[in-house]
Amino acid sequence: MNKLTKVGLTALASSLVVSSASAGELGVSGSWSWSYDDSDGTALENGNPMSMGDSVTFSGSGETDQGWTAGVSYELDGGNFDDYKLTLDMGDSGSLTFSGASVTGSGIHMVNNIIPAADTAVQSMTAATTAYGVARGAGATGNLGYTLTVGDIKASAEMTKGAGTDRSYGIQYTGVENLTVVAGMGDVNPGNTDGGSEEHTMGIKYAVGGATLAYQVTEVDTRLLMELMKTQLLLVYLLQ
Repeated sequence: MNKLTKVGLTALASSLVVSSASAGELGVSGSWSWSYDDSDGTALENGNPMSMGDSVTFSGSGETDQGWTAGVSYELDGGNFDDYKLTLDMGDSGSLTFSGASVTGSGIHMVNNIIPAADTAVQSMTAATTAYGVARGAGATGNLGYTLTVGDIKASAEMTKGAGTDRSYGIQYTGVENLTVVAGMGDVNPGNTDGGSEEHTMGIKYAVGGATLAYQVTEVDTRLLMELMKTQLLLVYLLQ
């Protein structure tokens, strides 16, 4: 009986440690947005081409007893919560971000796309079969990220529990004027039946006058494909 009581108290204490809530005030922001969209040969011809923006963001922040800044943000888009996150800025000790949904920016997300484009992002310039040309990193739901800046170096890591544990890392160097150098790596969906994928990226960007030049190389390897290639190479070796 005493043993069961002890186990129950331990479980209760654990839940109290990992759960925290605090009341506070939230500010609301939005924008005035009206659009008219029409195009020949599309379904828009038979509908109303006019629409208005329907997104508002609730956000707030406050200071903890340690002097850290805690923040929260929720976006209500089309009547549904779209992006929401928690932040904890610990000053020189770095910052934590927890994404409830649709918010990323830590780990490899910090460095996965530094290429400038005049009219469109790199995602739409590459085929979907190559994961839009960028390393996707860990998922955005239940994503815990940490970022630390020391001098001219910013390092970031993230993790998400899912099919295994997604994790990725990114590092950025800005110690030379107008120059940015980045690198990152990730391990995505390692618990999937196909073994998930490994991601690596490196890039350099230089801004001079009104121009920005950049070069980035990204590699995404599916483990199942890698294992099949290793098996084929082994068979070729054995048959020789």
